[in-house]
Amino acid sequence: DAALKNGDSKTVIVDEITRNAQFPLKARAITVNGNASQGTIEALINVIYTWQ
Repeated sequence: DAALKNGDSKTVIVDEITRNAQFPLKARAITVNGNASQGTIEALINVIYTWQ
Protein backbone atom coordinates (compact mmCIF):
# COMPACT_ATOMS: atom_id res chain seq x y z
CA ASP A 1 0.00 0.00 0.00
CA ALA A 2 1.16 3.50 -0.78
CA ALA A 3 1.69 6.03 1.99
CA LEU A 4 -1.19 8.39 2.74
CA LYS A 5 -0.34 12.05 3.21
CA ASN A 6 -2.39 14.89 4.67
CA GLY A 7 -5.49 15.43 2.56
CA ASP A 8 -5.23 12.08 0.73
CA SER A 9 -8.20 9.76 0.40
CA LYS A 10 -8.61 5.98 0.34
CA THR A 11 -11.53 3.93 -0.93
CA VAL A 12 -12.30 0.55 0.62
CA ILE A 13 -15.03 -2.02 0.12
CA VAL A 14 -17.70 -2.41 2.83
CA ASP A 15 -18.68 -6.02 3.54
CA GLU A 16 -22.41 -6.21 2.80
CA ILE A 17 -23.06 -8.87 5.45
CA THR A 18 -21.04 -7.55 8.39
CA ARG A 19 -21.11 -3.89 7.29
CA ASN A 20 -17.43 -3.66 8.22
CA ALA A 21 -14.65 -1.92 6.36
CA GLN A 22 -10.97 -2.37 7.11
CA PHE A 23 -8.28 0.27 6.80
CA PRO A 24 -4.86 -1.37 7.16
CA LEU A 25 -2.58 1.33 8.58
CA LYS A 26 1.06 1.36 9.61
CA ALA A 27 3.23 3.85 11.48
CA ARG A 28 6.96 4.41 11.19
CA ALA A 29 9.06 6.16 13.83
CA ILE A 30 11.64 8.60 12.50
CA THR A 31 13.74 11.30 14.08
CA VAL A 32 15.74 14.17 12.58
CA ASN A 33 18.72 13.26 14.77
CA GLY A 34 18.70 9.51 14.06
CA ASN A 35 18.80 6.76 16.68
CA ALA A 36 15.05 6.23 16.99
CA SER A 37 14.35 3.88 19.90
CA GLN A 38 11.51 1.57 20.90
CA GLY A 39 8.42 3.12 22.39
CA THR A 40 4.77 3.84 21.82
CA ILE A 41 3.41 5.73 18.83
CA GLU A 42 0.23 7.68 19.47
CA ALA A 43 -1.75 9.27 16.66
CA LEU A 44 -5.00 11.04 15.97
CA ILE A 45 -6.66 10.25 12.67
CA ASN A 46 -9.59 12.31 11.42
CA VAL A 47 -11.90 10.36 9.12
CA ILE A 48 -14.75 11.54 6.92
CA TYR A 49 -16.98 8.72 5.69
CA THR A 50 -18.86 9.00 2.41
CA TRP A 51 -21.33 6.31 1.30
CA GLN A 52 -21.94 5.82 -2.40
